[in-house]
Amino acid sequence: MGTAKISEIVAAARGLGWALEVHHIAGVDRYRVVGRDEYGVEAVVEVTGRELDQHEATAYVLGKLHDQLTEPAAAEAAKNVIVTSRASIGPQEIEHRFGFHKATIEGENATLPIHRDVRLLFRKFAEELDELLISGRAKSLAFTHLEDASMWSHKAIAETAPVVSE
Repeated sequence: MGTAKISEIVAAARGLGWALEVHHIAGVDRYRVVGRDEYGVEAVVEVTGRELDQHEATAYVLGKLHDQLTEPAAAEAAKNVIVTSRASIGPQEIEHRFGFHKATIEGENATLPIHRDVRLLFRKFAEELDELLISGRAKSLAFTHLEDASMWSHKAIAETAPVVSE
Protein backbone atom coordinates (compact mmCIF):
# COMPACT_ATOMS: atom_id res chain seq x y z
CA MET A 1 0.00 0.00 0.00
CA GLY A 2 1.33 3.42 -0.90
CA THR A 3 2.01 6.16 1.60
CA ALA A 4 -0.29 8.41 -0.44
CA LYS A 5 -3.29 6.29 0.54
CA ILE A 6 -2.28 6.33 4.22
CA SER A 7 -1.80 10.12 4.04
CA GLU A 8 -5.24 10.49 2.46
CA ILE A 9 -6.88 8.46 5.24
CA VAL A 10 -5.00 10.35 7.99
CA ALA A 11 -5.91 13.73 6.46
CA ALA A 12 -9.58 12.78 6.18
CA ALA A 13 -9.60 11.60 9.81
CA ARG A 14 -7.94 14.85 10.91
CA GLY A 15 -10.74 16.73 9.17
CA LEU A 16 -13.18 14.87 11.42
CA GLY A 17 -11.20 15.83 14.51
CA TRP A 18 -9.71 12.35 14.95
CA ALA A 19 -6.10 11.39 15.59
CA LEU A 20 -5.08 8.38 13.53
CA GLU A 21 -2.21 5.92 13.62
CA VAL A 22 -1.64 3.29 10.94
CA HIS A 23 0.57 0.31 11.83
CA HIS A 24 1.69 -2.46 9.49
CA ILE A 25 1.39 -5.87 11.11
CA ALA A 26 4.73 -7.55 10.48
CA GLY A 27 4.79 -10.66 8.33
CA VAL A 28 1.23 -10.30 6.96
CA ASP A 29 -0.60 -8.06 4.57
CA ARG A 30 -2.61 -6.39 7.35
CA TYR A 31 -2.74 -2.95 8.88
CA ARG A 32 -4.04 -1.86 12.25
CA VAL A 33 -5.68 1.57 12.14
CA VAL A 34 -6.13 3.20 15.54
CA GLY A 35 -8.38 6.23 15.73
CA ARG A 36 -9.00 8.55 18.66
CA ASP A 37 -11.75 11.13 18.65
CA GLU A 38 -11.68 14.53 20.31
CA TYR A 39 -12.75 12.96 23.64
CA GLY A 40 -9.92 10.42 23.66
CA VAL A 41 -12.23 7.51 22.84
CA GLU A 42 -10.28 4.91 20.86
CA ALA A 43 -11.34 2.57 18.07
CA VAL A 44 -9.28 -0.06 16.28
CA VAL A 45 -9.86 -1.43 12.79
CA GLU A 46 -7.76 -4.08 11.08
CA VAL A 47 -7.77 -4.18 7.31
CA THR A 48 -5.78 -5.94 4.63
CA GLY A 49 -3.49 -4.15 2.25
CA ARG A 50 -5.84 -5.20 -0.53
CA GLU A 51 -8.76 -3.45 1.19
CA LEU A 52 -6.67 -0.31 1.55
CA ASP A 53 -5.65 -0.37 -2.10
CA GLN A 54 -9.29 -0.12 -3.16
CA HIS A 55 -10.54 3.19 -4.47
CA GLU A 56 -12.98 3.65 -1.54
CA ALA A 57 -10.42 2.79 1.15
CA THR A 58 -10.70 6.14 2.93
CA ALA A 59 -14.49 5.92 3.24
CA TYR A 60 -14.24 2.23 4.18
CA VAL A 61 -11.75 2.75 7.03
CA LEU A 62 -13.36 5.93 8.34
CA GLY A 63 -16.78 4.29 8.21
CA LYS A 64 -15.58 1.39 10.35
CA LEU A 65 -13.98 3.80 12.83
CA HIS A 66 -17.07 6.00 12.85
CA ASP A 67 -19.27 3.05 13.80
CA GLN A 68 -17.11 2.46 16.87
CA LEU A 69 -16.51 6.10 17.82
CA THR A 70 -19.96 7.61 17.40
CA GLU A 71 -21.76 6.01 20.32
CA PRO A 72 -18.97 6.31 22.90
CA ALA A 73 -18.17 9.86 21.78
CA ALA A 74 -21.78 10.96 22.17
CA ALA A 75 -21.96 9.43 25.63
CA GLU A 76 -18.65 11.02 26.65
CA ALA A 77 -19.71 14.38 25.27
CA ALA A 78 -22.95 14.23 27.22
CA LYS A 79 -20.97 13.70 30.44
CA ASN A 80 -18.90 16.81 29.75
CA VAL A 81 -21.80 19.17 29.06
CA ILE A 82 -22.29 21.64 31.89
CA VAL A 83 -24.86 24.40 31.70
CA THR A 84 -23.28 27.37 33.44
CA SER A 85 -25.74 30.19 32.74
CA ARG A 86 -28.49 31.52 30.58
CA ALA A 87 -26.35 34.21 29.03
CA SER A 88 -28.05 36.91 27.02
CA ILE A 89 -26.93 37.40 23.44
CA GLY A 90 -27.31 41.12 24.05
CA PRO A 91 -29.35 43.92 22.52
CA GLN A 92 -26.81 44.66 19.75
CA GLU A 93 -26.87 41.07 18.49
CA ILE A 94 -30.69 40.98 18.69
CA GLU A 95 -30.89 44.25 16.74
CA HIS A 96 -28.44 42.90 14.13
CA ARG A 97 -30.33 39.64 13.69
CA PHE A 98 -33.86 41.02 13.70
CA GLY A 99 -33.49 44.66 12.68
CA PHE A 100 -34.31 46.00 9.22
CA HIS A 101 -31.28 46.00 6.93
CA LYS A 102 -32.13 48.32 4.04
CA ALA A 103 -30.68 47.24 0.71
CA THR A 104 -28.24 49.73 -0.73
CA ILE A 105 -28.17 50.48 -4.44
CA GLU A 106 -24.80 52.16 -4.92
CA GLY A 107 -21.36 52.27 -3.42
CA GLU A 108 -18.76 49.67 -2.60
CA ASN A 109 -21.11 47.94 -0.12
CA ALA A 110 -24.16 47.93 -2.41
CA THR A 111 -26.36 44.95 -1.63
CA LEU A 112 -29.14 45.32 -4.20
CA PRO A 113 -27.03 44.06 -7.15
CA ILE A 114 -25.90 41.05 -5.09
CA HIS A 115 -29.53 40.24 -4.16
CA ARG A 116 -30.42 40.37 -7.87
CA ASP A 117 -27.52 38.09 -8.87
CA VAL A 118 -28.38 35.55 -6.17
CA ARG A 119 -32.05 35.59 -7.15
CA LEU A 120 -31.13 34.93 -10.79
CA LEU A 121 -28.81 32.06 -9.84
CA PHE A 122 -31.44 30.40 -7.67
CA ARG A 123 -34.11 30.89 -10.33
CA LYS A 124 -31.87 29.35 -13.02
CA PHE A 125 -30.98 26.41 -10.77
CA ALA A 126 -34.68 25.89 -9.88
CA GLU A 127 -35.62 25.87 -13.57
CA GLU A 128 -32.92 23.26 -14.31
CA LEU A 129 -34.04 21.08 -11.40
CA ASP A 130 -37.68 21.40 -12.46
CA GLU A 131 -36.80 19.94 -15.85
CA LEU A 132 -34.51 17.19 -14.53
CA LEU A 133 -36.32 15.87 -11.46
CA ILE A 134 -39.33 13.58 -11.49
CA SER A 135 -42.32 14.88 -9.55
CA GLY A 136 -42.72 13.46 -6.07
CA ARG A 137 -41.77 13.92 -2.46
CA ALA A 138 -38.02 14.14 -3.13
CA LYS A 139 -38.50 16.90 -5.71
CA SER A 140 -40.80 18.75 -3.36
CA LEU A 141 -38.23 18.55 -0.57
CA ALA A 142 -35.46 19.64 -2.93
CA PHE A 143 -37.44 22.77 -3.78
CA THR A 144 -38.29 23.43 -0.13
CA HIS A 145 -34.61 23.28 0.80
CA LEU A 146 -33.67 25.35 -2.22
CA GLU A 147 -36.08 28.02 -0.96
CA ASP A 148 -34.47 27.76 2.49
CA ALA A 149 -31.02 28.20 0.95
CA SER A 150 -32.26 31.19 -1.04
CA MET A 151 -33.72 32.85 2.06
CA TRP A 152 -30.54 32.30 4.10
CA SER A 153 -28.45 33.62 1.20
CA HIS A 154 -30.50 36.80 1.09
CA LYS A 155 -30.26 37.17 4.86
CA ALA A 156 -26.48 36.84 4.64
CA ILE A 157 -26.42 39.59 2.03
CA ALA A 158 -28.84 41.81 3.93
CA GLU A 159 -26.82 41.58 7.13
CA THR A 160 -23.91 43.31 5.41
CA ALA A 161 -26.03 46.49 5.16
CA PRO A 162 -26.43 48.69 8.25
CA VAL A 163 -29.54 48.37 10.39
CA VAL A 164 -32.08 51.14 9.80
CA SER A 165 -34.05 52.50 12.76
CA GLU A 166 -37.76 52.08 12.32
